[in-house]
Amino acid sequence: MSWLYKGPFSFGEVSKARLNTCDPRLIRVCYRAAQTANFSVLCGTRTDEEQHAIYADKKSTLNGVTEFSKHQLKHPINAGKTRSSAVDLMPYIPGVNVWKQRDSWMILAGVVIAAAEEELVSIRWGGDWNMDGKSWNEKFEDLGHFELLTET
Repeated sequence: MSWLYKGPFSFGEVSKARLNTCDPRLIRVCYRAAQTANFSVLCGTRTDEEQHAIYADKKSTLNGVTEFSKHQLKHPINAGKTRSSAVDLMPYIPGVNVWKQRDSWMILAGVVIAAAEEELVSIRWGGDWNMDGKSWNEKFEDLGHFELLTET
């Protein structure tokens, strides 16, 4: 697990730009998590068109038109804000196709959840939507997704 415990890690320019579209609490959580794990930021704020495309590809259950993602500024939790209340992350392991490494996503989730607890930020992970501590009983799995639970 060379992508863990050898931090602190730093974000590349693209990850920084994406992360900077997120709520400052998510930014703090991600920088805290980067002290332990190496990961990339896939998405922060998402346009309505991007959300609709992700829905069409069956990568989201929210269509972006009548049902909004916390990535979209139209979501009620983001009312009046200019930043996303959700972030999508991906483990970064040089030379490894992480899309086929479920364990890496689970470890990253643990690191991010621990970082959120340290930062006193309430989040929900897309691998445990109902927050019962089990990832195997979810109808829709989004292992890289983390979202704020509260507006403030």
